[in-house]
Amino acid sequence: MQFIVATKDYAGLGFAVQQLLKRRSEFKDAYWVWDLNHSVDENEVLRREGFRVLGGGAHAYTMEHDRKACLDFVGRYGLETPPSFSFDSPGEAMKFCAGHAAAH
Repeated sequence: MQFIVATKDYAGLGFAVQQLLKRRSEFKDAYWVWDLNHSVDENEVLRREGFRVLGGGAHAYTMEHDRKACLDFVGRYGLETPPSFSFDSPGEAMKFCAGHAAAH
């Protein structure tokens, strides 16, 4: 069993996706594992061609980088976003936190 860790910053196994994509026919039986949301086009090429790809891709990239699309997607399944509050100063935030302390 062969695994290829596709990494953007070489923190994984050091394989550059663009280099291996050119030789992908050699790795048809490998499992391609993405460490982060990068190289989306390359990821989608492998998926379209039937490679085994874990992580990354257009959907993951969209969910991370397009808040509206993500909220629309999760909303279709009944998930609601938690409320969001903005503050103009650290003091305001601290006052809010003190008034909304979680019960333990």
